[in-house]
Amino acid sequence: MGFGIDSMSCGEYGYTYTHYLLDSKKAIQAVYLKKSESLLQPDGNWKYALTERIFDFRNSQATIMERVDTLNDYNKDVIAKDFEVKKLNDRQSALKKWATDFKELWEMEESY
Repeated sequence: MGFGIDSMSCGEYGYTYTHYLLDSKKAIQAVYLKKSESLLQPDGNWKYALTERIFDFRNSQATIMERVDTLNDYNKDVIAKDFEVKKLNDRQSALKKWATDFKELWEMEESY
């Protein structure tokens, strides 16, 4: 097994963390995505949308587990909701998208 991590953070404006679980041949088995986005409210205050998604490709029926919440404090990054589990209808397209993203990430990393 292997593990790849990609992260981007802009402090209170938001972040995206992507974790890739790989098998011994570097094929993606699962992807964990956690995002935060700043949302300016009409009253001038900010809210922060948090999203967590897990794409699980380990079985023939791939699944997505997702939970979303909106918070008032960007320092809090825990979503106090249960994951909603859905079947992933187009496993191959989703897996290809994540494999392309992962490949581009490491090609870019190696070019530095």
